[in-house]
Amino acid sequence: MTIKSRLYWLLQLFGWNIYLLIVGFSLYSSYGYTNSLLIFLIGVLSFNILLSHSYRLIIKKNKWMGNSFGILSIQIIGASILLGALFSICTNILSFFLFEKPLSIIDLNSFLIGIFLYFIWNIIYFGYSYFDRSKNQEIQQLKLTAEKNEMELQNLRSQLNPHFMFNSMNSIRALIDENPEKAKVAVTNLSSILRSALINTRDRLIPLKQEIDTVKDYLSLEKIRYEERLNFTFDLSPSSLAIKIPPMIVQTIVENAIKHGISKKIKGGKITITSNVSNNILTLKITNPGQLSSKPKTSDRPSLGIQNTRRRLLMEYGNKASFQLGNLDENHVISTLTIPKL
Repeated sequence: MTIKSRLYWLLQLFGWNIYLLIVGFSLYSSYGYTNSLLIFLIGVLSFNILLSHSYRLIIKKNKWMGNSFGILSIQIIGASILLGALFSICTNILSFFLFEKPLSIIDLNSFLIGIFLYFIWNIIYFGYSYFDRSKNQEIQQLKLTAEKNEMELQNLRSQLNPHFMFNSMNSIRALIDENPEKAKVAVTNLSSILRSALINTRDRLIPLKQEIDTVKDYLSLEKIRYEERLNFTFDLSPSSLAIKIPPMIVQTIVENAIKHGISKKIKGGKITITSNVSNNILTLKITNPGQLSSKPKTSDRPSLGIQNTRRRLLMEYGNKASFQLGNLDENHVISTLTIPKL
């Protein structure tokens, strides 16, 4: 038996027994205890439980819950009148046989009591049913939203490998003519990077340490291409390395730093990556040479990786995470990631 079924029967027995206790106390006060009184109360209780349960089966079979409010209201009123009449008939027949009262199929007093009781029964039953239905619809909507978000996250993650592959192959292509030996080393490095990246992107979140390992491999690959034009340093808080973050999210920022910073400087420059944890918030900062224009051109719009980063943070953490890109000073750009510890 389900929880809903248990609750239904609990309310059925509780409600009708409360009514019978009130009636029984009233009759006992007036006439005292007799076996006929006990039989009468048991008979009324049994009949109304059977009647109300049969009515519920009719409701479910004919799917009344799917009707409009207007139609349902008419059905409830009509049903309350009919059930009130049956209630009155049952009460009067039992009174005739047990208390030798004059037989009256329907009397106004018991008829109105029956209508009132079954109208209350309808209000409770349909009120709970609508509440439960609304709650289930809300849960279903939340599930659909979660599934949609997961699908979008998977789509965003799937964009990272081709994007990363494209940038890496461009770096190797530039080396093939300039320095074939370095190109061979670069291919080996790329193989190692892709292996790590493919493994990491299978998971929704990975430890920062795994992400940094991939970033280090990538920077080593780019170092072959840029030589002394590219330098990099890491200043990572040990407490930050176990915190989980979306895979490839630091990688894409570093790619952007090389593409828009290092590659455009004749003398190159240094990329610095730092991390710290405060109040269960991980802060990652990536600095690189360059300058963001206060009036960006159309061609300066955020790259795929940067757009992807913002969307992934929003999908994964809502407003609890952020990504900001701005000028640190007149010669450097800083990217700042803040990610909550989950």
